[in-house]
Order: sequence, then structure tokens, then C-alpha cells
Amino acid sequence: MSRDYTVDGVAYRLCEGVGELWLQRRRHGVISLFERFERAAEYALLQVQIGLDGSAEARVFPVAEGDYGLPSLARSADSEAVSLRDGRGFLQLHLGPLGAAMSAFQKVSFITANHTGMQFSADGSALYYFTRDPMTGFEQLFRLRNE
Repeated sequence: MSRDYTVDGVAYRLCEGVGELWLQRRRHGVISLFERFERAAEYALLQVQIGLDGSAEARVFPVAEGDYGLPSLARSADSEAVSLRDGRGFLQLHLGPLGAAMSAFQKVSFITANHTGMQFSADGSALYYFTRDPMTGFEQLFRLRNE
């Protein structure tokens, strides 16, 4: 497996980032490696997914300073949702095509609060997630159509 990856024209080398390297076993035996990098006063989280056939696919997620958690990911047959921190520190949902660069994703959450527990419906037509209502403090389940 290579240590060198280029994503959106930026070169990354595994084991040379800031902080720790995380390993996560994903569904269907896919392995994901995550490492945090500092680039031009911004932070990026490199994800390298290693398939059962040994192929590797690299993606980069923007992260805030001090945000050391892994982004939450949910996948359907053709879409992917990722939960990333906004400028105020809240987790916001972004939806895009499966395996696309983050530039192809759109922010789909609308409440200034943390959005967690993402899961696509079995047919992929809807994304479900939880949000704590900032006014009442109650946790609510939301359904977003995936078009």
C-alpha cells in the first residue's frame, strides 16, 4: 500500500500528518485510514479507503482546529452523507454523490445544532438523522428526501 496520495492537486503522505493515525473497519470488510494534516493555516482529514481487492481511494474532509473526531459517514447505493463541523463548531450534514470529492457535496442541514446518527433508508430515498432542538432541548428525528 502506498503512503503517498494526491487529492484535488494537494499531495499527502501517510504518517506525516498532525497527531494520530486512525484505523476503522467499515462495512463489507473495507478498511479506512484517517490522518489529520495542516495545510496553509487550515486543517484537513485524509481518508484512505482500502478495498478487499487492495485498491485504495483517498478523499479529504475539511476539519476545524481542535476537531479530532472522525467525520460521520452514511452511504446509500448512489449517495453519501458526511457530518462536518461548521465555523461555529456545530456538526452539519453534507450530501453528495457516492465517492465524490467534497466540492461536489452540498450542505443540507438547516438548524444551527449538531446533526448525528445519520442513516439512509433501505431504498436510499431518504436520509434520517437526529438533531437536538436548540429551543426546547429535545432530540428530534428528521427525514430528508434524497433526490
